[in-house]
Amino acid sequence: MDRLNTSSEYGPVDPMPPWMHYFAILIQMVGIPMNIIVFVAIAHIHLGSQLTTKLLLTQCAFDCLTCLCALLKVVKPGLGYTGYHTLDSILCRIWFSYFTFWLFVLMSISNLVCTALDRLIAVVFNNIYQNHQTVYIALCYTCIAIYSISLASINLLLLDYRGNQCIPSHNKHGNWLDSLIQVDTVGWPLLSYLIPCVILIAIYGKVINVLRKPQMIVLRIVEKGTDVKPIGRKGKRQRQLAKSLTIATSMMQTLFLITHIYDRIYYFLGIHHWIEYRVGSPNHLLGYPTSAQKNVAHLHIILMVTPGTPYEGKLSTRFRVAHGTVALHNPLWLSFQHPNEYDRLTKTTALSQRAFLVERGAAAQSCDQLFTSLPNQTSCIVLRIFVTNHEDMTRGMRILRLSSCVVIVDE
Repeated sequence: MDRLNTSSEYGPVDPMPPWMHYFAILIQMVGIPMNIIVFVAIAHIHLGSQLTTKLLLTQCAFDCLTCLCALLKVVKPGLGYTGYHTLDSILCRIWFSYFTFWLFVLMSISNLVCTALDRLIAVVFNNIYQNHQTVYIALCYTCIAIYSISLASINLLLLDYRGNQCIPSHNKHGNWLDSLIQVDTVGWPLLSYLIPCVILIAIYGKVINVLRKPQMIVLRIVEKGTDVKPIGRKGKRQRQLAKSLTIATSMMQTLFLITHIYDRIYYFLGIHHWIEYRVGSPNHLLGYPTSAQKNVAHLHIILMVTPGTPYEGKLSTRFRVAHGTVALHNPLWLSFQHPNEYDRLTKTTALSQRAFLVERGAAAQSCDQLFTSLPNQTSCIVLRIFVTNHEDMTRGMRILRLSSCVVIVDE
């Protein structure tokens, strides 16, 4: 961040080394058109969520604007005045104070946090995710605006346009501005880096932990003639899409943690007079291409990881509940209707070798043999079926081995 260090901030500025100058220009020249291309591409991809799509679109927009500001700062840091006092005063406060650049950077950071929250709700609280999309969108963009403007607005107070030049405004505002800057020296690294880092790490830790577990889906099947009523089904494509988006966004957060740390450390050390801190110096300007590198890398991550077209494979499930027979294809993991069902299943399978897996006309096989023969990652279904009328089954619980599925049948 570009706060005023009265002892050295506006001293003579050393020229930027040529290699640094061209490197910074190259990054921005790649980032601007590529972000535009990815923006158009995402706009034509169906991700199954309005919030996710909008957040990725605005991420490209914020990153593109950040690259544009960084490019102008490197190519033409002076950015001449217009000759009109009012316009030059606005230009002094908005441009030369670095308000514009850091506003877009903060918008990009807060958009990343909202993207992480979007992944958390989509993966962990999927049952309510699709029902409140409009509310989530409004909350996200309200928080982005409030957070970014609040943190960046202090820059507007740092410079004042007097005598046809932009000068520090300490003398005009007095000691209260110095006190505000001292508070900001602590608040800026915390609010713009450390706290977002902690939030992102916590959120993605939770999301990745959930995605590592077997897929949990709830189905209730009640036999009423031939009707089957599924509840809370989540398809294979939705889970794969959630994984892809989570990988992409978590990689984006990692880049944020790496690329922004230089500027935060340089500002913190400089504002406390531990090192020389001057706006426009090579060390200071190095923070802009470094921070902007993530804006270029984001789009490559999105292109590589986010699926561009819907998966062709769909969950195909066929139920036939006549005479106690059930056939299911492409099985997935399903959760239990009641907490004690898992215990009931394990106790039943452990009772005896005579607890058979039975299908009409099929050879019997013991439960123990089945569970020891299945690979660890075998996809199975564990259902609870309430059968109201079956002549061919013995009363009580039986476990059926049908199409590589495990079914609990209860009266």
